[in-house]
Amino acid sequence: MKLTVGICTKDRSQKLRQCLSSLKKQSQYIDQLIVLEDTSNQHNFSQLSLQKFLGDLKKTRVIYRSVRFSNIAISRTKMVQMVQDGVLLSVDDDVVIGDNAIKKVKSFFDKKKDASLLIGRMFPINPNNPVSQVDYVYCSQGVLNFNRLHRIKMCPFSFVALNITQIKKQPTKVLNFDFRFPIGEDIDFSLRLFESQQKLFFDPTIINYNEYDTSLLLFLSKKFRHGKYLYKLYQKHQEEYRDPATLPHSLSSLELPLFFWQELWSMTNYYFRIYDFSLLEKLIVFCGEAATLLGMTTYKLSS
Repeated sequence: MKLTVGICTKDRSQKLRQCLSSLKKQSQYIDQLIVLEDTSNQHNFSQLSLQKFLGDLKKTRVIYRSVRFSNIAISRTKMVQMVQDGVLLSVDDDVVIGDNAIKKVKSFFDKKKDASLLIGRMFPINPNNPVSQVDYVYCSQGVLNFNRLHRIKMCPFSFVALNITQIKKQPTKVLNFDFRFPIGEDIDFSLRLFESQQKLFFDPTIINYNEYDTSLLLFLSKKFRHGKYLYKLYQKHQEEYRDPATLPHSLSSLELPLFFWQELWSMTNYYFRIYDFSLLEKLIVFCGEAATLLGMTTYKLSS
């Protein structure tokens, strides 16, 4: 099956170069590479400079597009529209692709042609940083079984393979990312795939690496921003979020102030039971959940 790697990037040329360097080692499995660069603030690449950096990729067709979009959901939709068939492997520009990861993706879809989505594990590049460890756990919370290939219903899109041929059998709207979610657009997309009876899989043998937030301030700022869009996700997909298998809680009826503290405790207690955190990591989890709930609360009160 034809495999296209798609990377959406903005203002992170150094991380993009690191991502492309890891990709070059597995270029024999890639039929096409598309880089969409949002040049709203600055221009880092061109078709010529990208091909020069990548070197001689005999089998891979390289496409560079300069775009000016307001958020990542628009860029992701444009990327999906550019791929007519086969598998689109969407990779964030801050991901370092692990050995044999692309080979395993191609092999998976050669065998499971009716699958619509596949993700793997994402480890922190800097595992000794406690903030990175906690951020990694948050990003993988929807996948609790790391021992075998299994079905899932929601996932982030740092490194995700989409079977465009299979997904296009569904209504066109499924292929569009919701522009109202500049954060959480990937979770919304995967939930809509699940709700349309698509098959979503997690393979723990596919391993990649990501540079998670390395400072507490950046981490808490991200969690606060996520809180607003997480609440919007709950409103849009209430049935899925009521399922205990998805999350151990449901914030669709968030009330203040008592419910805030009850939910903060139940969420942090959930992570403490599932993961073996150090005392410092437990404190970071508590602060992260508080920032998320504060973001949700602020959005609820302002809407």
